[in-house]
Amino acid sequence: MNARYYVPNTNRWLSPDSIVPDPTNPQSFNRYSYVRNNPVNFTDPTGHRECGGPFDPACAEEPLTPFEPPPRTYVGEDLAQIIFDDMADETDIPFAFPADGCYARSQQMIQRIIERYNINPESIQQVYINGLDTEAGGLFIQTDFVYPDTSEYPRWVNHDENVAWGWHVAPLIVVVTDNGGVGMVFDPSLLTDAPATINDWAAIMNNPDATITIVDRYWYTPVQTNVDESDRLERSQATLSEYLDYCRNAGYCE
Repeated sequence: MNARYYVPNTNRWLSPDSIVPDPTNPQSFNRYSYVRNNPVNFTDPTGHRECGGPFDPACAEEPLTPFEPPPRTYVGEDLAQIIFDDMADETDIPFAFPADGCYARSQQMIQRIIERYNINPESIQQVYINGLDTEAGGLFIQTDFVYPDTSEYPRWVNHDENVAWGWHVAPLIVVVTDNGGVGMVFDPSLLTDAPATINDWAAIMNNPDATITIVDRYWYTPVQTNVDESDRLERSQATLSEYLDYCRNAGYCE
């Protein structure tokens, strides 16, 4: 059947079973074991469940219902790194266009993380930082992306190595570390290697007086706090498409 690969000397599969064949039997919840750890009395011709002999109904190759684990409410550090790298590699999200679009980037990342990594939608939040209401009047970021000073770009695009924002937002997911669960920010527009704690993320924006607020995934912008999901995704994709063109024209995006 080629459902899974088996290591005979350890009586273990290299991959977990896609189903729990018998939820009433605790042995079935060890999805790496072979025939309930009882190879003397059972075989497993399908790679999905133990079989006691040719007349055992379990031996029939009937359609099987794949095991679907419940949505995650948190992730481990290894999966967090995988998610971060995956988002950073999204070529249709212009992380190299740092002048604007954080709300659109955040919405698109949240949707993709939910779909690809079985994250409970209610477990993903956003972290919002506001520098407008401070003496400094904004958030200040150094960047490697310098856009030409021409009429081709909007007036607020940076033409040197500094970007000034009024506010910024990014996805926030609980990551289980050695110190317990920690809210980590997933923001490839600022972070180059890995997700970061809220404090480390905020420090990059060089305004210690900026206010930080945790908002839900429905939050879109400070003036559009609860936009319908389909509308959020449509608006955010349109925004990123526009900014991707700017990024490509400047030679920073493929």
